Amino acid sequence: MNSIEALKSDFHSQIVELRNIDNKKISDKCIYVGSGDSYVARLFTEYFTDHKCRCYSPSDLSNSRLPRDWTYCFVSVTGKTRVI
Repeated sequence: MNSIEALKSDFHSQIVELRNIDNKKISDKCIYVGSGDSYVARLFTEYFTDHKCRCYSPSDLSNSRLPRDWTYCFVSVTGKTRVI
């Protein structure tokens, strides 16, 4: 299998797995933070939880007054984060 076929297979398997997400297990007061591809991935989470979870970019956090009693999850799709 070449890399294009592998990517296509992986993409289709992720679509199937997204349908298996149990929205009841996700907190109603959860904010996901990510940038780039991580931000886009979190937008899917927001959509699939009927907007119970929220998605923000790091710049949103610095420009907003966000509640302290919510859970914040900082996400990296690649697993490679950069600390500044």
